[in-house]
Amino acid sequence: MIVVASRSKGSAKGFGSGDCRRDVAILSPQFLALLGDRPEDAPQTSWQEFLTRVHPDDVAPLQAALQQHLEQRVPYKVEGRVQHRDGHYIWFRIRGQAFWDDEGQPVRMVGTIEDVSDRKHLEQELIKALEFRELLFNESNDALFWSIPSP
Repeated sequence: MIVVASRSKGSAKGFGSGDCRRDVAILSPQFLALLGDRPEDAPQTSWQEFLTRVHPDDVAPLQAALQQHLEQRVPYKVEGRVQHRDGHYIWFRIRGQAFWDDEGQPVRMVGTIEDVSDRKHLEQELIKALEFRELLFNESNDALFWSIPSP
């Protein structure tokens, strides 16, 4: 997979192309930087190596989405967590498209990977706020009143 990356308003994106038959991915310096790596650390990798850094809870859904894409040719779009070199996880979104040969076998894969950590953290905060609101309004026996002053 040959990957280049760009930054736009705090989100990092990588673009790539991979050899499905040989399971080879060549990563750009920008993509590696997203994971806290340097080009000299791993200029070439594989899908299996990438999966070793994916959060254990996200490996099966990631593989299932890829398998479904390759077998049923449905759009490949999945989110998950991957471990940064310093140990923390970042949330990512992968979108991809395979290309098949005349026999229907996948030969190449192109796509994007994007850091969506900020959005995922905001979603988690919203869920906590909604759970608190639910607890406040559904578990309380007290009535809540407020008034809005007239202009």
